Amino acid sequence: HLLSGIIGSPNNLAVRDTLNEECIPQLGNLTGLPAWGDDVEDYPWTTGGLVPYDVETRVYMESLQSQGVTKVALIYVNTEFGKSYADTAKAEAAEFGLEIVADETIDPTDPNPPAGQVTTIAAAAPEAIIAVPLGAGCISFLNVLAEKKAQTPGWEPLTYVTNTCASSLILGIAGANADGLYTSNALIDVTDPKNAEDPDVKAYVDYMNSIGKGDLVTTASAGWTVAEVVVAIIKQAMESPEGLTRASIINAARNFEYESSLARPGVKSKTSGLDDAFPAESLQVLQYDADTKTFTEIGELITKFESS
Repeated sequence: HLLSGIIGSPNNLAVRDTLNEECIPQLGNLTGLPAWGDDVEDYPWTTGGLVPYDVETRVYMESLQSQGVTKVALIYVNTEFGKSYADTAKAEAAEFGLEIVADETIDPTDPNPPAGQVTTIAAAAPEAIIAVPLGAGCISFLNVLAEKKAQTPGWEPLTYVTNTCASSLILGIAGANADGLYTSNALIDVTDPKNAEDPDVKAYVDYMNSIGKGDLVTTASAGWTVAEVVVAIIKQAMESPEGLTRASIINAARNFEYESSLARPGVKSKTSGLDDAFPAESLQVLQYDADTKTFTEIGELITKFESS
């Protein structure tokens, strides 16, 4: 009667038609593909779970504008995931006073580091790079970029990477090559010592340790949050006049407000029918410190892209 937390755009797209034909709620997709909010009339039984990728892109461009950057390069995996970021950046760069001076793609089936693409980017000398690699590609991109910067004296572009890479578990492997990069998150950093005594963080970390998954607390926090939101939706549906049904579940998912235990202060999961189909559209820009493996908040939480 309900599926939730399916990881990845291709996996969710593969089952979306069937689930909507059979009126089965598909909640909290663990992907920020804009389609989860843009296609509500055609796919009323499907909802997103992450901040949409186009909003994340706008948050980075807003941050770049605030830092006086004018020339930016794009490098992204050539999939629906990567193109969501790139399409937004190319369509809206001028609104943020940005000029895209290089546009490079990464073949998702190519296991080699993107050395050629980074060389082309370096030749264009952008002041900043918006990078959308995926998985192990996050590490290989950062390694190649570090090598190219070492070979190009005076070139130190600001580097923004998608928050799918923004885990101390992933970035820790890149070591010093990840130092100083920018990213974003709607959730607090559960591994930062300053959050260790937060009761919600402690409850989550203690649970993960109890099942032998303490090494995955950073990457699993998104799944924990989606599950928490889905439980809140089910509880709301149970209180409806018709009780718990597929229809009451999706109606609750389309009209609710909830503050997740691991959300950053000010971030709320909120939907309002067709007017606001995404649960959250606020992000905090962060900068990574490779020595401490923690993130520093840059500026205030960016909420201006919330639908309502």
